[in-house]
Amino acid sequence: CQGKHDNVCPAHNARHLVDALNQIDVPLKAYFVEANHEGTDPVMAVCLKNIINEFLDHYSDNHDK
Repeated sequence: CQGKHDNVCPAHNARHLVDALNQIDVPLKAYFVEANHEGTDPVMAVCLKNIINEFLDHYSDNHDK
């Protein structure tokens, strides 16, 4: 989760990282949301909660197989 309005860690840096990781086939999901830097921003908080749930769903499903 990356805030599009994050002045501490600008979104363009995250986009470069995502692009580089995609070029070497690192599996990842990236979400650029209308938020700032803080995890307490309501939009960022929802994004973080959702991505953690996706991670848990993915790895708990793979663990059971």
